[in-house]
Amino acid sequence: MATTAPTALFAAVMAPASFFLGFAVATAGFTCWNLVVPLLFDAFGFDLFDALFLSVMMDTVSSLVLVVVYAEHGKVDKPFVLYFGGVAAASAAVASRLSDSFLQAHTSVLRGSVGYVPIFFGFVFLGRAYRERRVEPEEVPFDEFVDAVAMKSPAQPDSARSARFSDAPPPGDDAADPDSFRSRIVHGNASRYNPRETRGRRITLTALLLLFLGGLCGIVGSGGGVMYVSVILLVWRVDDLPLATGTGVALMCFQCFALLADFVDKPRVLRAEMLRCLLIVLPCCVAGAVAASQALLCMSRMSVNLMVALVSFSLGAVITLTSMA
Repeated sequence: MATTAPTALFAAVMAPASFFLGFAVATAGFTCWNLVVPLLFDAFGFDLFDALFLSVMMDTVSSLVLVVVYAEHGKVDKPFVLYFGGVAAASAAVASRLSDSFLQAHTSVLRGSVGYVPIFFGFVFLGRAYRERRVEPEEVPFDEFVDAVAMKSPAQPDSARSARFSDAPPPGDDAADPDSFRSRIVHGNASRYNPRETRGRRITLTALLLLFLGGLCGIVGSGGGVMYVSVILLVWRVDDLPLATGTGVALMCFQCFALLADFVDKPRVLRAEMLRCLLIVLPCCVAGAVAASQALLCMSRMSVNLMVALVSFSLGAVITLTSMA
């Protein structure tokens, strides 16, 4: 299939796989490349650049939809994306342009994805879930909370009570900061540990890491969202995983548009057969991404990390079984 029209087997395999991959993108920015490229390249015999194009399109569309969904809930740090998005995109664009001959000469790089990488992330998020279990306060029944407030709080005017229990953000929250271009991750309170004296070094480290990771993703044509999420979590010690994921997939979206530019001079990928393949995989991928993002936004921090760990282990198992087939 280099590339013929999509068959019923293609639809039967790729539709559920695309839904699962969209789900994985929404949880921690896992790229569709991990499963799509080896599967299309080996199992379905796609041409090298056809397989890469489908993978990049799935990463681009799913990350773009997720940026909209997470931004509506305040889970995309837009200044952070503007600070660093260009670094990753430029590095990926240059590396992608220079890597065509390398990939054609080393197709083995694309034939076997490594399942232990998602499994490693699964243990990382499992550890985060355990940590959140230790720090999250125990839930108090609402009637007990009301009784405690009535016993301990003196009578207050209605205006004071309404101000106390209003939805206005607390001091220090970004929504209350008149300087809206300040990054919540870099300058705000998205982390329990964000000392000013190390901020400059972490900004430099983030830029260097994104420069390297963008180039690495550009070489193999990968979205790389989970690596950007990892930089946000580890370098900036962000506790809010949906915020890290929303910001990470926004960086991924920047990079994927840069990768798509490499296909401008490859018009052969835009054939009727490829468009029919896209009509099968893209709706399923978007559906999975929307379903996962809506679920994550309703969960506690511990539940979010447990869910991401489960998805990571599942993705690692699927990739491993696919490579062994």
